[in-house]
Amino acid sequence: MPTTRRARRTAIVLVAVAALVALAFGVASAVPRSMQTRDLRTSDADFPNPERGWFDNVDLLDPGSISSAEHDGITTVHSYLRLDAYRDSRLPASFLRSLNTGFGALRTAHLKVVLRIAYNFDGAGPDAPLDRVQEHAAQLKPVLARNADVVFAFEAGFIGAWGEWHDSTNGLDTTGAKAAVLDAVLTAFPRSRDVALRYPADIRALLPQQVTADTAYDGSPAARIGNHEDCFLSSVPDDRGTWGQAGGSVEADKALVASLGRYTVVGGETCGVSDRTTCPTALGELARLHFSYLNRQFDTAALDRLKQGGCSDEIGRRLGYRLAVTHLGWTEDVQPGGGLGLELEVRNFGFAHVVNARPVYVVLTKGAHSVALPLKTDIRTWAPGTTTKIEEDLRLPASVTPGSWALHLWMPDAASDLRSVPAYAIRLANEGAWEAGSGRNVLSARVQVG
Repeated sequence: MPTTRRARRTAIVLVAVAALVALAFGVASAVPRSMQTRDLRTSDADFPNPERGWFDNVDLLDPGSISSAEHDGITTVHSYLRLDAYRDSRLPASFLRSLNTGFGALRTAHLKVVLRIAYNFDGAGPDAPLDRVQEHAAQLKPVLARNADVVFAFEAGFIGAWGEWHDSTNGLDTTGAKAAVLDAVLTAFPRSRDVALRYPADIRALLPQQVTADTAYDGSPAARIGNHEDCFLSSVPDDRGTWGQAGGSVEADKALVASLGRYTVVGGETCGVSDRTTCPTALGELARLHFSYLNRQFDTAALDRLKQGGCSDEIGRRLGYRLAVTHLGWTEDVQPGGGLGLELEVRNFGFAHVVNARPVYVVLTKGAHSVALPLKTDIRTWAPGTTTKIEEDLRLPASVTPGSWALHLWMPDAASDLRSVPAYAIRLANEGAWEAGSGRNVLSARVQVG
């Protein structure tokens, strides 16, 4: 009998120790929690999402042109910021105020811009000398920093025709001058945003070390450089000089942009028709190069050919990211202050990844009450063409009231002033998931608290 009593005492001590260990490590209960699982239905519907898709061109200095672009499912616009009048002078304060007003109009319209700065809009117009470019970039820096929230990405600009890094009238076509302009751009433009260069040859020359998974989000120059291809599908084999310049091959340049596009921004426009202007070629290269944005206004002949080929709608759906939760697992019963186990499988059906950082939350709602629980996952790593598996243990606040709570996924903008704006949140490609009024996605699951 003494042995039995000792064994009982030992068992009681072990249970007490286990309970203390569980509390120390934040486990709500030593009893295994019951998990529910569910497969979710995806949707083929076409719908807008921020920082991706077809774009329209607007004049950032003309708020009227901005408001005209907001009613047609477009979330991204492109703007040439024209500095023609200031090739020989500083930017006046009135210009900078007008630019700030234009950014405000974007915010009101719930749009974001891909911005390129240029001194002309033709194939032979003059640009500005290097010292003027550097001066203007420095002047623009505070305005750009103040309005980075409504910038999707930058195109390097400043040099040559259309700010497209060719045909400079001030000798800015050399590697040294391009390096100086790129340095001014990277210094003046917010570090949170990528800068796209026009030609892979310039990327090779100016950034011999390319971005990798280990350096993708460290803010270094290599981690911020993408590509804008402004003659997509427009000639065989080099898209009017895009590919294979300066001793490189067409294939090597495409492989370079494909590797960049996995981590940085890629976009562009068509500029003519060729034997490459076909749906199989378009879909294949948009996916390989990871396009996030494409001009829907130019070139009309090329766009008409893609429409006739039957792939325009698919391009519109898949430009950038397209995310859907395909499988969900969650803790069925949770105590206030307890742990909520979560398993998510998210498929990215898009051509590209989410380019800019943003938070991801699981949100519990009950009536007018909500609790947002941040996930540790980095949404930028949800790669195109793959399924990302997320497993996290979340801690509910002790103040959560008992009852049945609905489960949502919320991916708002990273900027504090845009976080509460539903139009800037990411919508999942799941049937019946989107709540337009909140910017959250219903996961068709309920958690019983208490």
